[in-house]
Amino acid sequence: MIKTITIRQWKDLLKLEVEWPMDVYRGQANADWTLETAYRRALVNCGLLREAADTEHWVLRDFRRGAGRYLTRCPDETDYIGWLSLMQHHGTPTRLLDFTRSFYVACYFSLMDATGDSVVWAVDPFYLYDVMDRVFDVERQGLRDEWDDLCVSKSNEYLATLLKTGNSYKRQKVIKGIVPVQPFNLHERLSAQQGLFLMPLDVELDFLANLQPFWSKGEYPIKKMVLKRQMRLDALAHLREMNITAETLFPGIDGFARSLLHRQMVI
Repeated sequence: MIKTITIRQWKDLLKLEVEWPMDVYRGQANADWTLETAYRRALVNCGLLREAADTEHWVLRDFRRGAGRYLTRCPDETDYIGWLSLMQHHGTPTRLLDFTRSFYVACYFSLMDATGDSVVWAVDPFYLYDVMDRVFDVERQGLRDEWDDLCVSKSNEYLATLLKTGNSYKRQKVIKGIVPVQPFNLHERLSAQQGLFLMPLDVELDFLANLQPFWSKGEYPIKKMVLKRQMRLDALAHLREMNITAETLFPGIDGFARSLLHRQMVI
């Protein structure tokens, strides 16, 4: 399921972006880290994995109740993807896993805080659209934007069965799979990072276990690109020339502040 590639020089990295231009990407600072949502990791650490949907219901409920004190505009009540995206943006662990459509943005996230070998994950979105067709029993038609809208609407319907009331896993059928989702209303940071999310449908299972029922021997829908430590400074310099910095990816003074030390290239 996973094809691993080791990258030692910037010039070798450039070839891969051309090879998989339609993939979606995720950069991580440690090559040993797996694809794992912050929500599942938090549940495992707290011993609450078997209460995943119930916990998710109450966290979402509390966020909805309190968000109005800070926000002038909130998603519709039935827009679960919109709510989870908003929660993720403001620091609440969710079942969403951040990805980007930009290969070079993922490279930056991989390298910016790395202290050793880092990694860029690449996932074939068309493989995930096929998963969507099977788990939601739909047939894609029209343009790709319409596929995205269909995936979000079906995901919202599915999440409604799990999260509308607590203790949902005891009453509802949980399905496996990973689907790509993007909220209709993009906040500034998500737009700047060309971001989207991959969402496990069974949050009790890890990323690969959610895809296992759909995998056929010889298929490699996931690529793991290990970026060796020695290329870090050279690659960050090239990314800075491409205007990919903390300042551009995190709009506002927070991104500006984060970029200052990186700008000097001393880390």
